[in-house]
Parts: sequence; structure tokens; C-alpha cells
Amino acid sequence: MLVDSFLFQKPTNAKRQTVRSKPSGQIPVHKHLVRQMNFTKYLILCLLSILTLDLHSQDINSFTDFQNYDNSTTLKLISYIHDDYDCGEWGGHVEKIVIYKFKDALTIIYSREKTNCPKELAGEKKLPSAIRTNWTDTLRITDWQVVKEYLIGLSKHKPAPDIISNASNSYEVQFTKDYFTSSFKVDDRDNSWKKYYEFRDYFVNKQH
Repeated sequence: MLVDSFLFQKPTNAKRQTVRSKPSGQIPVHKHLVRQMNFTKYLILCLLSILTLDLHSQDINSFTDFQNYDNSTTLKLISYIHDDYDCGEWGGHVEKIVIYKFKDALTIIYSREKTNCPKELAGEKKLPSAIRTNWTDTLRITDWQVVKEYLIGLSKHKPAPDIISNASNSYEVQFTKDYFTSSFKVDDRDNSWKKYYEFRDYFVNKQH
């Protein structure tokens, strides 16, 4: 009588190891999903950027449609900036330029608020009397394009992502019509936006 030899073999303690070969050129499933998700996020960001640019363009056109301004329309440019008469990283100041319609004429108003300095530094920086802190004028047709070009440039401005100033500036634009307000804001972390000073001084110089 023949008996199968494997019935009498001693059990072994050796662990069996299964080696699975990975087909060449095949990306693991989880890595493939990660790459797909990253690509999807990239497409979404691109789409949002395009939509944002289109939105800004439409906004600027409505913001600067001065011939259709009425008594419910107001354009405000609120700038928080630092100059030689401020306290650097310890405080800057706010400047506002407001455009609105008053008695069938477009009016532009400028105001400079006091420097936002700590009490211990407030007396160190004094504003010269030659610098005007407020004025009012008429916004003429020849000024319309100046305002529009400034807003277009500001809406497209992108500060350097790897540079941050200790005394950074910011620029906000608010447009109100029929009690509805739309706005955008640019945080100029590297203080690379210099067009504001040219824009402001364009109107300041017309006061002399």
C-alpha cells in the first residue's frame, strides 16, 4: 500500500513570502489619483483666475461709467499707505478719494487722515503745512480716463509672493449704486504699487 509521502513530512516554521511584481510602466492607483486631483485643482484655479479678471474688467467699466452716475452713485478709493511723515512699521495713514455726483456735476474729494502712530511716537513726525490734507474739485471729462486706467492697473497688480514689507500698504476700491456696493482690495505686501502717488498727485497739482 502506497502512502503519500507528504503526510509524513515535518511541519516547517519558515514563513512564506509572496513577492508581487509590479508591471513596468504602471502608476500605483493612489499616486494616479493624487496626480489627477492636483491637475483638477490646477484647472479650477486657472478658471477662477480667468473669471476674476473678467469680473474686474466688468466692474471697472461700471465703476467708471461716469456719464451714467446719479445721486445714488459713489466711488471710493481708500488707501492705507506709509510715507516719511508716518511711523514706519508702527503706523501709516489713510487717504480717501471719493467721486460722486452733486448738482449735475461730478465731484472729487480728497482727504488725508491723521497718522496712526503710538502715543510715544506721535510727536516725532509732524506733517508740513505745505501738504494739503483735503481738497474738493470737479471731475472733468478729461479726468475720466485717468481714473479708469488707474483702476485697471490696480486690479491687475500682483505683489511679489516671496517679499513682505514690515510696513505694507493696501488699496481698496468701493463702488455704490442704488444702495448696492461692490468692491475689491489689493494688499500690496511688497509695496511695489507706486501708481497711487502719481494718480493722487495728478489731481493735487491741479489745485495750484
